[in-house]
Amino acid sequence: MTESNTIQRNMKLIFYVVIVFYILLVFTYFFKAPNIEDTWYNDFGKSCYIKVNGKYYSNVDISNFRFNTLYKNSDVIIKTRLPKKLNSSSNFVMHTWYSAISVYAGKDKLYSYGYKLSKKHNMVGSGYHFVGVPHQYEGKYLTVKIKTSTYNSFRLITFFKICKRSNCAYYTFYGSAYVIIVSFFLIIFGLTGCFGSVIFSTLFGYFDGYVFYVFLAAFLSGLWENCSSYFFHFICKDYELGTFLEFASLYLLVLVYITAVSKIKNDKVHSKIFYFAKITYIIFLAIAFTSHFLKIKFLPEFLPYMHGFTVIELCIVLYIITKNYSKQQLYEKILLWGCASTTFLGILQIILFNIERYIVKFLYKVLFINVLVILASIILLLSFFISYIVKIYHLEHYEREIDVLKRYAFKDNLTKLDNRESATRILINLVQNNKLYHVIMFDINNLKLANDMYGHERGDKLIKDFADCLSHTFSNEKCEAVRYGGDEFLVILREYDDEYIDKLLKKLQDYIDLKNLQNKDKDDVIISAAHGVAKSEEIAGNKYAPILELADKRMYKNKVEMKKRMHLQFR
Repeated sequence: MTESNTIQRNMKLIFYVVIVFYILLVFTYFFKAPNIEDTWYNDFGKSCYIKVNGKYYSNVDISNFRFNTLYKNSDVIIKTRLPKKLNSSSNFVMHTWYSAISVYAGKDKLYSYGYKLSKKHNMVGSGYHFVGVPHQYEGKYLTVKIKTSTYNSFRLITFFKICKRSNCAYYTFYGSAYVIIVSFFLIIFGLTGCFGSVIFSTLFGYFDGYVFYVFLAAFLSGLWENCSSYFFHFICKDYELGTFLEFASLYLLVLVYITAVSKIKNDKVHSKIFYFAKITYIIFLAIAFTSHFLKIKFLPEFLPYMHGFTVIELCIVLYIITKNYSKQQLYEKILLWGCASTTFLGILQIILFNIERYIVKFLYKVLFINVLVILASIILLLSFFISYIVKIYHLEHYEREIDVLKRYAFKDNLTKLDNRESATRILINLVQNNKLYHVIMFDINNLKLANDMYGHERGDKLIKDFADCLSHTFSNEKCEAVRYGGDEFLVILREYDDEYIDKLLKKLQDYIDLKNLQNKDKDDVIISAAHGVAKSEEIAGNKYAPILELADKRMYKNKVEMKKRMHLQFR
């Protein structure tokens, strides 16, 4: 198995383990929540009288009663008897959707919300209503009057209880505690990521659209989760603002998510499809928000249309993801896999929600806490992080390959010294930074003799032996020994004076003599090299080529002198 396939297998394994663990954690937590039921009066709401637009229903269990389609300004009256014994801190808790509500105990009004908003044609919010019920009303009838403010806003009663204790809000939100925690995490995480992306873009001039939109999607998802659990409404004591943010964040989340997925590499045809999907959805958002602010039709009333638009657009996204999957790199495949899972869960949530709301009640608790959407958000973030881990790994692997290629590009294979290209880069850097330097040009003697008499392998050994002598002599970080080409070598020295360079040349000769002593019994080829020294101050102008030419001339002069000495020696 290749390294890439191993990474892909391990990343998917981590992905599956985390998802399974999260699913088990969520379901374990929420199905353990009923353990606190002893804090509520168990029999309350089991026998109610209900009047809906003049039609009566008697002896109804409110938790199982489903209202038919209710139009705007429909009237609902729920009447049931309070427990015969009430604690002094008892509280009635009820959840409503976009409806005005009044609560009476006997003939006394205990609570009212939404009627003034409805008269002014403003949106009426949804959420939990907490009503204190003094113990003197025990055994009397509790009457709840409801007036709907939008079409089909009220189809079932999901929370109709009396709490035995004063901290009723705690027990009300207990079942949503995990959702609330996750929502705050997503809000903080998303905001931090968005601001971080903008700051990074400002400082370094690079903006990764996918990263920004994923963080923005996380923030909107967290905000929607918080508002749909109605915890935001409770904290800010503003049902209208909470309801507006609930739907605004949900509607915008779809657009942001589609935009994020479109940032993954696509071909031209699919990019056009994404563009068309975004434009049509933006038109829908413009109509919805304009109608809301003009009080023509409020955001909650656009929910069925939004669901229709979203299912169509998410199906398009899912189609494009499956088409593009095989064309992507590994880290992009992980992103697409996460997006596909997120898209599928989003479609499933919408379908199940509408079946639950309009057809049959079967999964309300799971749908109410938006387990599928929470799971989709976590999957999206996990795929994002895992893909970037893989991407970083590939970048590091790529950089290592680049380093190897650089070493081959700037190293001489035979001697392992730097090559001519490397010397040029070093000299350019010295010139640009106005640094003083010396260069020593070397030319090996006897190379032709070694090649002619013993073959090119002996010539190569001669070159390598001389290179070893250079490496041992000029081993300081202020020196660079370079094979300049063929039998020519170059040494570049920084921050040395002429006297110390003479010492280095004598040291080089000692290494050459030692190497010749080691090779004397093998053949009669000895290491010898002419050299020429030049320094940057000798030539006016900030150029390195004339310095090399000067060193080369002096090296050639030294070579002639060495030949003369050799000729006189054997006369």
